[in-house]
Amino acid sequence: MARFLFLVCLAFLPAPAFADPARASAWAKQADALQAQFSDLIMAAEGEETFVVENALALEIANFADTAKALGAWNDANKGPMDLGCIFRGLGEDTSRQMKALEAAESTQAKLLALKRLQTGFEDAALIGEDAARTWAKAGLGATGEEMLVPCTGDADAMAVLLSE
Repeated sequence: MARFLFLVCLAFLPAPAFADPARASAWAKQADALQAQFSDLIMAAEGEETFVVENALALEIANFADTAKALGAWNDANKGPMDLGCIFRGLGEDTSRQMKALEAAESTQAKLLALKRLQTGFEDAALIGEDAARTWAKAGLGATGEEMLVPCTGDADAMAVLLSE
């Protein structure tokens, strides 16, 4: 069983991709989409409805956080603006931390607080990703052929099913 899980994880290892303005822009668009999904979850929580963060969404959020950290590392390695690397890493770490808080929350208020913090992070990420894309394009970064590892954006539902078997 452990060997099978190891092989499944290998299949979903990140594939090399160029980190460039387009990658930062795609990350910003992902942030916009996540922010919209969290608006619905917040409305459900405020209305005291039962809400569930589906496995596919949780995997997408983990992917988002990992991509943020990878973009920060790439920015630093390519001598991008120092503050951008720090901001990307911070957003990645905070996203992971807030997801853990959401999963551990027992009260509706604690869940709502984590949801709102995640939503605020996604709002910030959308702006920062677009700003990074403009900044990197203006500086000519990303056209060097330097590669970075970014999380795969494969089928999260398929991965969740495989891991649950």
